[in-house]
Amino acid sequence: MKKLSALIVAVVLLLTTFIGCGKKEEVGGESADFADGVTVSEDLKEVYVGSKEGKKRIKISFTDAGYGNVWIRVIATHFVKDNPEYWVYLNGDPYLTDSVATQLSTGINLPDIYMPLSSSWQAYARAGWLEELSDVYDKKTDDGRTVYEKMGENWQRYCIATDKGVKGRYAFPWTEGVSGIVYNATMFEQNGWKIPETFDELIALCDKIKSDTNGRVSPFVYPGSIGGYFDYLGMTYWMQASGTDGVKQFYEYSDAEVFNPEKEPRKGLGVALGYFTKLFGPDADYSLTGSMSKNHTEAQIAFLQGKAAMIINASWMEREMINDIPEGTTIGMMRFPYIAEAKKEGDEYKKVNYSPLPDYMIIPKQAAEKEGAKKFLAYLAGDKMLQYFFDYTSALMPFDFMPDTTKASQFAKDCIAIWSDSETYFDLPTGRLGNFVNKFVSTIPYNSLVYGVDQDGTTVSRWMNQEYSTAKSNWAYWTSLADEMGA
Repeated sequence: MKKLSALIVAVVLLLTTFIGCGKKEEVGGESADFADGVTVSEDLKEVYVGSKEGKKRIKISFTDAGYGNVWIRVIATHFVKDNPEYWVYLNGDPYLTDSVATQLSTGINLPDIYMPLSSSWQAYARAGWLEELSDVYDKKTDDGRTVYEKMGENWQRYCIATDKGVKGRYAFPWTEGVSGIVYNATMFEQNGWKIPETFDELIALCDKIKSDTNGRVSPFVYPGSIGGYFDYLGMTYWMQASGTDGVKQFYEYSDAEVFNPEKEPRKGLGVALGYFTKLFGPDADYSLTGSMSKNHTEAQIAFLQGKAAMIINASWMEREMINDIPEGTTIGMMRFPYIAEAKKEGDEYKKVNYSPLPDYMIIPKQAAEKEGAKKFLAYLAGDKMLQYFFDYTSALMPFDFMPDTTKASQFAKDCIAIWSDSETYFDLPTGRLGNFVNKFVSTIPYNSLVYGVDQDGTTVSRWMNQEYSTAKSNWAYWTSLADEMGA
């Protein structure tokens, strides 16, 4: 019996290690479309065809959070099948972003590709730690366009930085987010609640949710203990009020007057923050008690438990919480309802999508296998790989590609619907003072606005006027810093 059990175990291990015969394999309870004839180690870290012997290794360190890890394993199997001279080692780390700078500065045990979450990669380029990627962008994709031609306009600007004063392209796209209001579609259907189109309709919906459930369900829950999520609403409403071109104008940082709260484009931010306080300020009562103390996971769990009907979030949420969504519950994504000041084209509101700060990929200048790493990055821009990325993340990479959504969830289809007919933008300083302005001007004080004036005296107008005063008094200094740095 023991010998038979051992034989069964051996056979199972063999079948789960060698991927072949066109069968989809299970990874963490999820079906993975691994390429035929490719070996994946039992720990899912090593991917190769036949044998690793005599082949060049590509080590990839990726953030194992949010979008999960199945997508990168699937794509790695297809890459080595098409490029059998390489094998891939996959190192997933949920805290990778925090360690990239230290690893790059020491040059010890570097991967060939880093995939961290959004952070200041431009500083890595200025320090001389990153490989220039123009040859990756010049490679042809499967539709005949170069990688650069296929890439979104925002990213064409974003990938540029300087290495000791020399401009180059040092970052490669990973994700393009879709932000909005995630809602419990099952709860909405059961109660006959309609998706609001305008902010006034959203407020009416919030009141109806409270009334229909006798207060058992809060309209919103949010992760108040961490930053970022409120910005999705604030930035979207700024884009609605000032237009995306207006927000772009602000980030050119042409002079201190772009911070003047009485003039566009900054005036529109004041409008946006006014709407924010109507929904989440101290006089509003639309959020689950205790939201300010919750992190993103706790807030998302509360939402999925039905304690709240909606949560501000982005396109990674379904994948991040895939194992926590109750059976029989469907979630959806609605675009942020339009404020009264939203720009229009004729009778139609201009559709915008704020993409949370971009996640990226970089190749260390001291990487051991830079050529293979560059091939892998260019490979990601192929249509088939972009489809795999969507299939396993419900998200997009910022390339001109429309995924097949036939088998997608409602949430994924909603995200694609928002993205496909919207102008997508992420806040991208393009002016030469960007690096200096961002260090000295405070971030939007959403949490203080939630607590209100009794907490620290913060109001929208007070904060914006202080910010304008800081910009005026420091502009000459920031300009001199930019001159010294050759920006």
